[in-house]
Amino acid sequence: MIKGRPDYDHAEFVALTLLQQFNISELPISLETIYKSFKNLRVKTYTWFAQKNDLEIRDVCALYQSDSGVCLEMVKSKQYMILYNDTVKSAGHIRFTIAHELGHYILKHHQKIDREIIARNPVAKHQYELIEKEANCFARALLAPPHVLNALGQLDAHRVSELCHLSYPAAENVLKFFWTGLRMGRTYLNNGKIIDLFQHFIYKQKHSKSCPNCRYSFTHHEAKFCPICSYSRLIRKGATEMVYDGYDLDENGRPQTCPVCSNEELHDSGEHCKICGTYLINKCAGPTFDRFGNVDGECGTIADGNARHCIICGSETTYLQRGHLNHWKGSSRVATEDFKLPF
Repeated sequence: MIKGRPDYDHAEFVALTLLQQFNISELPISLETIYKSFKNLRVKTYTWFAQKNDLEIRDVCALYQSDSGVCLEMVKSKQYMILYNDTVKSAGHIRFTIAHELGHYILKHHQKIDREIIARNPVAKHQYELIEKEANCFARALLAPPHVLNALGQLDAHRVSELCHLSYPAAENVLKFFWTGLRMGRTYLNNGKIIDLFQHFIYKQKHSKSCPNCRYSFTHHEAKFCPICSYSRLIRKGATEMVYDGYDLDENGRPQTCPVCSNEELHDSGEHCKICGTYLINKCAGPTFDRFGNVDGECGTIADGNARHCIICGSETTYLQRGHLNHWKGSSRVATEDFKLPF
């Protein structure tokens, strides 16, 4: 029997613990990775259930008093099943539904209210509302960890929807509770090391850049110019990327093999190939200027293996000047990823 108020802290703690347990370190969260690990839990669609039982989708909705989903407990076999309405058009809505029902399972709500099916009518109103609020809190924390959102900063509902693969209304709801927490004094610091877990993802999101000119995307916290075409009006990372040919370089800008003679023994070659004398480092070849506009040195910024231009000053790199890399217009290919719903 459940009494009192929803235990939001516990629901959030359990969700964040799951992320750590499964070493999930980027958004959107893969729900499939989590729920497939539980041997006594299956996730099926309303369509599957309807066909198996010679029903219509509307019959399933009526049977379980939900147009979205339900979590069932089979007491004798100690098995659980999450059913979700796969005919719902919003993939983000479906994701939140699965996470919500997973919350009922993880938080052991069936045992707490002694019911095999969590629905409005068989459960006292205050008990039903309490476990629904806890399941919603669990789903919000799992799909949109507040500590990660806080670290990313400057988020709106469109961005949260995009990052977490949520519906826009769900993203608005996430932000509503997030801002309420901040107003109540929550700081969303590195609780449970969640920030450490998502550190690489957070860095990429905060410093990812996309060039509208050549459609190249990259990550760098100081970049002012596109390394491919030297365009300066960079934007946040776009959906479609272009991949440009280049070389695998070490942290000093040196390749594994000489770009001219293919010499592989470069570990003791310094900056020049000992076979053909080729300069090996890809770096900015442009000058720096003093405040009067006079040349006062070389920029020398180390560049990536596909960089034709310096990301700091926009000048050409040594690889472009020496012909190791071709002009960007003749060396790109489109890189597209098929969208897969990350259940």
